[in-house]
Amino acid sequence: PMVSVHFFEKNKNAPPKRLLEHFYHVARDTGQLDGPLRGTVNWGYADAVVAEDIFEMIQFARHKLPEFKVIPVNSHPYFAEGGAVTELASTLDRAVHWLDALEEKGLQAGEADRFLFFSVSIGSNYFVEIAKLRALRLLWANAMRAYGVGYPVMPPVEVHFAPASQTDDPHGNMIRATVQSMAAVIGGADRLTVLPSDAFKGQGTDFSRRIARNVQHILSLESHFDWVADPASGSYFVENLTEKLAVAAWEVFQE
Repeated sequence: PMVSVHFFEKNKNAPPKRLLEHFYHVARDTGQLDGPLRGTVNWGYADAVVAEDIFEMIQFARHKLPEFKVIPVNSHPYFAEGGAVTELASTLDRAVHWLDALEEKGLQAGEADRFLFFSVSIGSNYFVEIAKLRALRLLWANAMRAYGVGYPVMPPVEVHFAPASQTDDPHGNMIRATVQSMAAVIGGADRLTVLPSDAFKGQGTDFSRRIARNVQHILSLESHFDWVADPASGSYFVENLTEKLAVAAWEVFQE
């Protein structure tokens, strides 16, 4: 399928499972269940209830929407905390927190991994952002090995532009969007949200939204960035930077 469905629940008091159930019932009643429905549910959460909420959502998704990812690991709060190393270490710590909580309820890490996804902010430092996304994959593979998962599958990684990377100059943002999008795709993003160049004003214009869509179209349909699994593989500079970020983040994570 060319289109997937992605929910973002901002109301921390709204049970996300109800949203997922409602979506399933609408899809069922409109005859949309012939093929697998893919998507994510990204939601605000409190640690006190997260394990129970996520466990219930996984149980529902496993039987009704097996291609949906319902365990969000949001790295956005960590983007400006102290550089890419801190961001990676904090993101990994958050993901492991979910896995540990679910293991206490009897759900093994390998099974929980099927329903997890990462949501990452990306800035304008081209090579660092490429290496950061690649390092996240190395870190997750290492974490899964620690849980005894022999052949882990990397969860999907969705990428959004970091608000701090946007300025009050829409023309500069428009140019920067191309660089940020290239970094995200080369780094291995599975889903990319290109921000309209005037989004800082609160609402993009028809023109800016069209340009934002066209950035993705050009990268995919004309430049064929999606034809290569790891375009940066073999680049000494990127490989070296990826390894340095991964090693440093793993050390911080273990502290």
